[in-house]
Amino acid sequence: MSNQRSLDMLHQNAGNWLLSRHLFIYSAPPAVANTRAVDFGGRGGAIANPGAANRADRAGYIQTQGHPAGRAARIMAPGAMAFMAVDAVQEVMGYIPMKRATDFNLMHDGFFDTLAGFGGVRFAITSQITNCCFIWDKGTNRIAHLQPNAGLTGPALRAGLAQRGGGWTLFGQGTNMGNGEYVDGEDVTIIGVNSGGWRIYAQVHTRANTDILRVVEL
Repeated sequence: MSNQRSLDMLHQNAGNWLLSRHLFIYSAPPAVANTRAVDFGGRGGAIANPGAANRADRAGYIQTQGHPAGRAARIMAPGAMAFMAVDAVQEVMGYIPMKRATDFNLMHDGFFDTLAGFGGVRFAITSQITNCCFIWDKGTNRIAHLQPNAGLTGPALRAGLAQRGGGWTLFGQGTNMGNGEYVDGEDVTIIGVNSGGWRIYAQVHTRANTDILRVVEL
């Protein structure tokens, strides 16, 4: 299957696509929300040390060891990696930056970006989540990717945001692997799909061997 066909299938039926293919988003994060051209495709080139902790090697490990050939893909800034995807296709997508949550009780409009600001793009992406919390206000299409500040744990951030309220849909680190939670030792890929309206999905996978555990529509 071509990378373009795979990307089109992700747009047409993201839930099924994410259940069968690991999606890893590697992109140098800008400081503000914007639209940017990204490359989409499978791995190209050899990985010297698949077990290394750094993300450059891990991206290759995900795609060579975690699933059979053709069952994984990645999104990254063009030219960002030496092992650029073979026959990658380029598409403009919305990018949601990660922000530091200094105090969840002081959440204000400045923490949020908006999907409407991305115009007519098909996808919105953010960097991979390991202990952060993703927030979506469906009524206003405001979104935020929040990282716990020093001294604030991932579960405490999610619990605090939930207690504070605001009508948000949350996906953050917790303890029970419910529909709005992932647990320590899991990674999460968040992607928004725009098809006459936005739908946002969380693909949860193990950090060690990249097995897909579940896909949740927020």
